[in-house]
Amino acid sequence: LTIFTIHNLAFQGIFPSEEFGLLNLDRSYYSIRCLEFYGRVNLMKGAIMLADGVSTVSPSYALEVSSDPELGFGLEGVLRAKGEHFVGILNGADYAEWNPAADMEIAAVYDRQHPAGKQECARDLRERCGLPHREGAMLIGMVARMTAQKGADLLRDALDELMRLDLQMVMLSGSDPE
Repeated sequence: LTIFTIHNLAFQGIFPSEEFGLLNLDRSYYSIRCLEFYGRVNLMKGAIMLADGVSTVSPSYALEVSSDPELGFGLEGVLRAKGEHFVGILNGADYAEWNPAADMEIAAVYDRQHPAGKQECARDLRERCGLPHREGAMLIGMVARMTAQKGADLLRDALDELMRLDLQMVMLSGSDPE
């Protein structure tokens, strides 16, 4: 059995049909039932069509991409056609490993009943990033690709207004130069 897992439908591997020969595949794969996608080649569509099962990063994302054309990027019908062979499996943090109450790699441990260590961790992060220690200033941490799909355009549009607030931001990101 083969399973194809989709992390992000925005990146499908689409290219002109004239370049199909570069794949070194039998020409029969370039059909509506496999790689052909509106006159172009779509590698993700082919993977979905050929896989016994398809999964994605959460049940809600599976529902969204198979029902909303804007989120399905043209593959919503292909995904719906997989039926019960298209599932969302929730991914996320391993809370046993990423547990601030037991993590010896952070400046201080903390939990809901003992939140004091969280302030120590904030002080440590500010120090590591060269931010001044400002009592009462909110500290926002963000780890994400800076793309419109992840809301970077919303952040960009609100940044001037955000920076008028008493807050500090630490961002670890990559992607779009904009």
